[in-house]
This record gives sequence, structure tokens and C-alpha cells, in this order.
Amino acid sequence: MELNPSKYQNQKQFIKDTDKVLRELFKGEIKGNFLIKIYHEVSNKLGVNGLIKYYPLTLTMENSIAGNTSNPEFEICKHIVGLHKSNMIFLSDEERIKKQNDIKYQNQLVNEVVDQIKLNKYGASFFRKRQIFYGDRFLYFHVPYDLFVMCTRINEILTQESNKNVNFYSFYAKISNVGLSALSLLEDNFLDNTYPICRNIIELYVEFIVLLSCPSAIEKYNYLSSVEFGKSSCGQEYPEKFLDLYKNRINKKETRKNMFLHFGWVDNIPNYHKIVKNNPYSINGLITFLESVDQSYENYGIFYRRCHSYTHANVVGIKYPLLSYFEICIMLYMTIFNTYTVLCEKLKIDSKINDIDIVSKIEKDIKLLESQYMKMSTENFENYHKNTIN
Repeated sequence: MELNPSKYQNQKQFIKDTDKVLRELFKGEIKGNFLIKIYHEVSNKLGVNGLIKYYPLTLTMENSIAGNTSNPEFEICKHIVGLHKSNMIFLSDEERIKKQNDIKYQNQLVNEVVDQIKLNKYGASFFRKRQIFYGDRFLYFHVPYDLFVMCTRINEILTQESNKNVNFYSFYAKISNVGLSALSLLEDNFLDNTYPICRNIIELYVEFIVLLSCPSAIEKYNYLSSVEFGKSSCGQEYPEKFLDLYKNRINKKETRKNMFLHFGWVDNIPNYHKIVKNNPYSINGLITFLESVDQSYENYGIFYRRCHSYTHANVVGIKYPLLSYFEICIMLYMTIFNTYTVLCEKLKIDSKINDIDIVSKIEKDIKLLESQYMKMSTENFENYHKNTIN
């Protein structure tokens, strides 16, 4: 539609044409009437002041040239489409229709969209402007959006001067930045490339949790990390100190210096080798150690091995991308969510963001995702990918 400002003598015609364009832009992803109804209810609930607050309308030369201008109509509709599609996963046609016509659900969706818009600074405003449509745009689904917000908030907390020397600073920073990388790939549907990164974030998180339980091992961890950097990046020989540490390692069955280089710091953890008999200098050894305290850490091992399999396989063009979406979201939740809550707890910072209880929000959202994950079947996958209009 050609934009001719002179034709709009009244606001009603402008609104009518805007609705028409929004219907066309999201055609094939959501019912047009439903989209416009929810869009206007969200706009009304935010009000003019709310729209200006979360989508500044002041046009500056800097923002214009840098492409930082935002379009609230389009952004709001992207949230509606993402959240609605996320809610509709694995529902039958009858259930979808019933839900769309349910006033209670419509109000729920409006509130979900408003909450996400209030997190705009940490979520939507961070997104890069790339293809308008690509795949399922998973990043506007509940859980990945929550995780994106948490990662951005972690980085914001860490940039504050008073937090520059916080204990385990590098772990918080690495986990949040690796999380952002994984979420960016998820956004673009590069699912096969996301698994190696998820494997990396599980490694970081498991090391982080073990070191939290035994801070005295951090000095040795840092030393071995510096040796690893010199060896792998600069081609330096192993220093004498490292060779002495390796020679006096507790578990002599491990004969690979590189494994001790990565995990030799576990020798400083009390009772570690009494618990971990096999492959102690490995991520699997760390997970075994954590399992002895909490059996739920078994899930980290399951997903870690799954990532390893996918990394050495080929899931390009996977038939059911939704399966990878589930797995990736769960892995990122298991690592990013806990890292965020630990950071807020250690620094005694309110975990709420813009008055949104992000912790309660993601706990509710992950329950929905996990309930959908439990319904996985070939039939449900086929129906989901067949039903492009929700």
C-alpha cells in the first residue's frame, strides 16, 4: 500500500489502513480478525502514555540514520503472534477455535502481551532488524523471550560499577553471553548450530555450580585456565608447575594431560574422588558429583549427551523443528534461569524487572512448555506444522 500522508484527513482512515496492512503482514500466521481485536485491546490497555513510554516516538537524526526507530503497531503484533502460537502448540482445531473465542483467554493473551512489552528494554528492543518473517520466530514465544530478558538484565547488572568485582563475575558474564548467542540462533531457526552452544552453556553452568559449592578450588581453576589459554591459543609448552600438578594428580588412571588441564581443579574439592570413580576429569564427572547431592542434575547429563550427539550429527532441515525448540528452551532455562536467580540472591538485588516478576513469569511459562513437551508425537508434530494459521 502506497503511503500518502495527504490522504489521511482523519484518524479513522489511518487506523483502518493500518489494520489492513497488519492483517496482510501476518497473513498465514494468525486469524486477521483475532489479531486486530487483540492488538486494539493491548493498545487501549497501554494507553497513549504507555505506548510512548515503551516505544519512544521522538524522532532524532541519530536514531533515524542508525535505524533505531521502532514501530509499535508492528512490534505489538509480533508479540501477539508469538505468544498466541506458543499457547496453541498441540491443540486440536476445535480447541484452537474454542480458545480464540473465549473472552477469558483473550484477556489472558492481552495481559501476556502487555507484560512482554513492559520488558521491551530487555527484550524486543535488543532484537536485530533482519528478515521480517523466518520460520516460527521462536524468540517471541514465552520462554525464549523470558530468557532473553534475563540475559540482558544479567549483563546490565554486571556493567554497574559496584558489581565489577562480584565473585564469579566471569561465569555470570559467559553464561549470559553464550545464552544470547543461542537465543539469536534460535530466532533465526539455525537449530543445528544451537546445540554446540547449548553444550557449552551446560559445561559452564555445571562448573559454576560445583565451584560455588567449593570456592577454594577457584584459584586452581583460574591457573589451569591461564595455562590452557597459553597452550591452545599461543602454542606455549606446559609450564613446570602444571607438570608437577599433573604428576601428583589424585586419579592416576587419567593419562590425558588435556583432560587434567580442563578439570584438574576438582582435586581441590573434598570427597570428589570418593564420589566420582570413573572419568573424574570431565563434565560427566562433575555431573555425577552434583547428582550425589541432587538427583535432578541427571537431566544435565542427558541433555549434554544429546547436544554431543547432535553436534557430531546433522540436523539441518530437521523434519520437526519444534522438537529442537523444546529441547533448546529447556536447556537454556536450566542454566540461564538459575544463574540469574543466584546473581540476584548474591547481590541482594530485586529479581523483578520493570515491576514484572520475571521469575514467577518464566516458572509459569516453562510449565506450559514442559506440558507441551510431554505431548510430543509424530501426529502432533504433523498437525502443528500443518496448521500455519492459528
